[in-house]
Amino acid sequence: EIDSAAAELQGYNPVKSPTDGAIEGTWILQYSTEGLVRNVRRLAPQAGISQEIDLEAETVTNKIGQEEDDGPLRLQAQATLKIQSPSRIFFKFDDFNAVIGGFEIPLPVRGAGWSDTVYVDEDSRVVRNSLGDLLIYKKSFR
Repeated sequence: EIDSAAAELQGYNPVKSPTDGAIEGTWILQYSTEGLVRNVRRLAPQAGISQEIDLEAETVTNKIGQEEDDGPLRLQAQATLKIQSPSRIFFKFDDFNAVIGGFEIPLPVRGAGWSDTVYVDEDSRVVRNSLGDLLIYKKSFR
């Protein structure tokens, strides 16, 4: 099971303080137990889902669909982040919008929580969030 394998990885984390910089960059979601993500995957299995973390700017941006996608809809949520521990960030969403046919539409914003990076190396990241969900990312080198 993926859940137990992820828990086992935690003991082998090569980076002891991921929030010192290892989590920085763009990460492509490979697997998630989050309900919203699972619904998106069912409705639009080809939609790219990514997360950009900028520690200097103290932001995290989640995207469904990318600029280069031909899909009719893209969603983007931006949050401010604060480092809470060597492995945990706290986030609070500030901005949420949809892009439909080139037009940006602001959407209601709400939500906050934390995420723990339980494993990270040069190209993989495993996260547990405040809702208990498991997320597995692959680093984007674009």
